[in-house]
Amino acid sequence: MLAKKLTTIAGAVGILAIGACFQPPPPPPQLPPPPLPRRDLKGIRHVFVVVEGAPPSRYLNPQSVADAVAEGMNLRSKNSKVKASAYEHAGGANAILKIKILSETAVANQSMQSAGFQNWSIHVAYATSLTSSDGQTLWQEDHFEQTFSHRLRTDDPADYWKGYAVQSSMMSNLGSDLALRMFYVH
Repeated sequence: MLAKKLTTIAGAVGILAIGACFQPPPPPPQLPPPPLPRRDLKGIRHVFVVVEGAPPSRYLNPQSVADAVAEGMNLRSKNSKVKASAYEHAGGANAILKIKILSETAVANQSMQSAGFQNWSIHVAYATSLTSSDGQTLWQEDHFEQTFSHRLRTDDPADYWKGYAVQSSMMSNLGSDLALRMFYVH
């Protein structure tokens, strides 16, 4: 009886060992992608953010957008030591980031309605340029469009734009994404 058990165990171990030997090798470990190369921003340490609304800017307040974009840029650019501010008197700004809002739209998705909430898509198109204090253009985008989605309890686009999610949170994300495109080459 003991011999049968030992034979069975030895056979099971043998089958496992042979099976393990004939398996394909494990895939190599996934390495993180290399960091993006940094742009040469020629000593820029403090960026003054200016936002101009498309005439007429129906929903977005340019100063609120500038505040949120500066906040998002500061969150993204911690490692680069570049600070952003939406107020000129913050001092020491040696570059100006001009953002011109080209269009702003909010569209309700009628098929995604539930429990009084409406799913909205917001589209903001803008042009940007980063200029050094001596007037040299360091970076620019002529047209970039960003889309955000958010659920809100309203059917009126004007109410949607007034919400904190649009005026601060989403514009902060816009600033973070803008900093990524501006500070890094891709």
